[in-house]
Amino acid sequence: MYIITIPIFGNINYQVVGYEAKLLSQLCANREILVTHFRNKIKTLKEGVLSVSTKIKDHPTLLWKSEYANIDIRHGGNLTGVKRFHPSEFRNKNNCKEWRETTIFELDGWNSEYLMNMQCE
Repeated sequence: MYIITIPIFGNINYQVVGYEAKLLSQLCANREILVTHFRNKIKTLKEGVLSVSTKIKDHPTLLWKSEYANIDIRHGGNLTGVKRFHPSEFRNKNNCKEWRETTIFELDGWNSEYLMNMQCE
């Protein structure tokens, strides 16, 4: 999945960055499987076991990539704050593969006029 991050705070310059990513917010799966998985994950965390594995036990996974990039709009009110805007800001360089810097006007599959006029509340 290719993620485009659009910063909408301060002076808007319509610059965007993009990179290959696997994000929990983009997960698509059977609800019951995920509820069971995350209940077990929370239980192990409460027991003090830290696991960074993203595998869902006993279930195959498949990576899917849309024709056009998903857009992650960043502004001052985002709960997770401002994301990274340069590869040097990633501790693990494997998490910013296929890095791309461009402008909002060059995003394939997206209406730049619509994106420029979005209101962040």
